[in-house]
Amino acid sequence: MRSIFSVVKKGFIYVRKNGLYKTGRKAVRKIAFARKYERWIAHCENVDEEQIRHDIDSFQYRPLFSVCIPVYNVEEKWLRKCVASVENQYYEHWQLCLADDCSTDPRVRDILKKYEQKDSRIQVVYRTENGHISRATNSALQIAKGDFVVLMDNDDELAPHALYEVARVLQDNRNLDVLYSDEDKINEKGKRSNPHFKPDYCPDTLLSNNYISHLTVYRRRIVEEAGGFRTGVEGAQDYDLLLRVTELTDRIGHIPKILYHWRAISGSTALDGGEKGYAYLAGKKALEDAIKRRGYHARVTETRNSPCYNVKFLPVNRHFISVILMPEKEKAAERCLQSVFANTSNQSFEILFIENAINKKIIGTLFRRYREIMECCVVKSQGVEKTTTLKNKAVRQAKGDLLLFLNPDLEIRTKQWLQLLAGEAERDSIGAVGAKLLGPDNRIRQAGQYLDGKCIYRAVGRGREEEDSGYMYYLSMRRNYSAVSGDCLMVKKQTFEEAGGFDESLDNVFCSVDLCLKLRQKGYRNLFLPDVVLRYSSSEKTFQKKSKKENNQEISYMRKKWGKELSKDPCNSRWFSLDSIRL
Repeated sequence: MRSIFSVVKKGFIYVRKNGLYKTGRKAVRKIAFARKYERWIAHCENVDEEQIRHDIDSFQYRPLFSVCIPVYNVEEKWLRKCVASVENQYYEHWQLCLADDCSTDPRVRDILKKYEQKDSRIQVVYRTENGHISRATNSALQIAKGDFVVLMDNDDELAPHALYEVARVLQDNRNLDVLYSDEDKINEKGKRSNPHFKPDYCPDTLLSNNYISHLTVYRRRIVEEAGGFRTGVEGAQDYDLLLRVTELTDRIGHIPKILYHWRAISGSTALDGGEKGYAYLAGKKALEDAIKRRGYHARVTETRNSPCYNVKFLPVNRHFISVILMPEKEKAAERCLQSVFANTSNQSFEILFIENAINKKIIGTLFRRYREIMECCVVKSQGVEKTTTLKNKAVRQAKGDLLLFLNPDLEIRTKQWLQLLAGEAERDSIGAVGAKLLGPDNRIRQAGQYLDGKCIYRAVGRGREEEDSGYMYYLSMRRNYSAVSGDCLMVKKQTFEEAGGFDESLDNVFCSVDLCLKLRQKGYRNLFLPDVVLRYSSSEKTFQKKSKKENNQEISYMRKKWGKELSKDPCNSRWFSLDSIRL
């Protein structure tokens, strides 16, 4: 009843904020997605017990997993389900470390004592004073003997094949220091919902929220080196530990299977993150401390419509930015340039107009009009040349240390947009930086790109409302993607040249995807920024005409060049396409 009351209360708040129509539409989508998830469980979550036991018998490496659980006044039924989910693991080489944080309910101690007597693999620490979750978990860690520690809450459940899946991955990847899985929520009746299908390890996405969450398995030595759990960040202690551990290692593996069931009951962040505002503030502190430790020139702000964080990197160096554009329509280019001036201050830049056989007259008019008020030049074509050839030529002429490829059909809607893009692009680890692109109807055209073996890429968030936060808030948070739109793409000139520039075998549509993949191949990460917003002047119909100039020959070229990389995107879940989940 309490969880139903909490859901109803949350529903009333949503209606008051968004109205009945949007609330009803969201409810219908949630119901549809819940049914879709039930079908997914039935068809995709096949657990072959006989095969699992055969695999375990053949394991050459049998790590000991210490499952560490802080316990405090938990209801008996949830504690028993939690412990039972460990006892029922197919992989039996585990140790259960329970730390009672001086529970005031005497039944808790009685239950724990019975478990100790029942199985020698279960050990309990009885704390003499309540120290809250960080100290209690540290007490559990002190008795851990395993090669790896598994973190778990006292009312959640592990899938019976969870430890087996972790051990199986470690057979061929023994150097991994951290492993994590996908997760879902489980209610008081045992019904599962709200799956979180996750990308592989994406460091910049992790700065938006703790998407890794559960199940997380750490090499015990790394946790000890990091100093265990820190006090003062209770409510986000897992996030804080993860941020510190990732400063020590990047050997992090993702298991794309639902191995953890987070109990959704009244008062739980699994049911409603808003019920624990202190957890959000604790996460903000953990993130601010991480930024300070790492020496980032950045600040943490809140995001709209989501419980995520927005880390805004500010430029450390003074940059000269070369803005490269190829106008096709004079009025659209005028609006674009005027919006550049209106939203840019304290930033030096130049405009490079790319001239081709079609736009010579437009370029001449724009150049004469703007050469007196800003630094600009014309990149001339020699006969008929591909767009990629002309863009590479523009880069060779560019004076800037940062390049911005900009579609002149776009208008800028964000103040200090160049500084926000530059603050990210100047970082050593970052390749291409992209923005949120809207249509004239203020619906999203692109919010990043994910790879698709059939059509090369798909635009994330296409057709959604501007304020839509999306599945797991992916439209509201800064996030790593394999590619970003070439219509607004910033990259260091040196990095662009290191990657070999645009592939001149391509014309225009796929050249930015190809560039992003080459940057990723070089070890750089590509990044989407939701708070840099631009809007197209042209209608969707016009836009589609432009984008469909690409023919099957170029698609075949991309498939041949990149092969399997197009069908396995580390920045996207293997189970669901982001644009297919509408909640």
